[in-house]
Amino acid sequence: LFILGADKIFVYVIKLHPNVMKTLKFYESLGKLEIEMMRHPRDLTSTNESKISQTQQNQNEMVSLNDCFYKHLFEFEFLLPIDIDELILPVRKSDKTWSDLMNREIEKRKKENLDLNSGYSVRNVFFLSDNIHEGEIQSEVPKNFKFLQTIYRAKNFSHKHTGEKSFQNTAKVLAMHNHNPLKCLHSDICDCHHFKTKHAQINHYRRDCENYPKHECEDFKKNTVEDKKLWRYKKEVIQNVKKALDGLTKFRICLLY
Repeated sequence: LFILGADKIFVYVIKLHPNVMKTLKFYESLGKLEIEMMRHPRDLTSTNESKISQTQQNQNEMVSLNDCFYKHLFEFEFLLPIDIDELILPVRKSDKTWSDLMNREIEKRKKENLDLNSGYSVRNVFFLSDNIHEGEIQSEVPKNFKFLQTIYRAKNFSHKHTGEKSFQNTAKVLAMHNHNPLKCLHSDICDCHHFKTKHAQINHYRRDCENYPKHECEDFKKNTVEDKKLWRYKKEVIQNVKKALDGLTKFRICLLY
């Protein structure tokens, strides 16, 4: 994410394995990440967390998203809600970072004397491990680098407005949603720019797509194409991970949470 241009990452934690928490604390010690401990809102969840409905879980996430938004809206021009199994990649060779991708559209709006959009949305495409290429190993990259190893994606992108994520404009958004702005200032409708798939895409790494209609999920698994766009960053990713692992071996912390 830092290679792609993220200035800072904010992570909201309910419960984590100690090794994962130690990793987050290591990045926090470098000033690159902030951790916020949280609980599910009182009276909005079952005492048995396994019984929380997907709808209720999504609504609970809105609390952390908007807490993050209002804490940091004066620090950043755009905030991006993203899951840990997703990467937003610029597609054009001339665009290496999110800034390259965004600045092109922003300059275009300025030349036309138009205000910036409230959101800049990117379409979702699945890189499923449960597909016809399952088990294949790419010898050019380390075996334990899951994202780099998964080079086959669904030929077809998810439908527009399904699974997309957006860079949300802190000067125009009133309430965030985990996909697109939920509510905006001075307008009943949030105006979003939708990047074409030839300009940007969300690499969504999952084993399955069980939340999608069965016929659509089967299509994602069977009709695949090779996609190595992430490999343009592979040397930097591998080097950065090795540096982080070296740092973690020397990093000592007492976890009490």
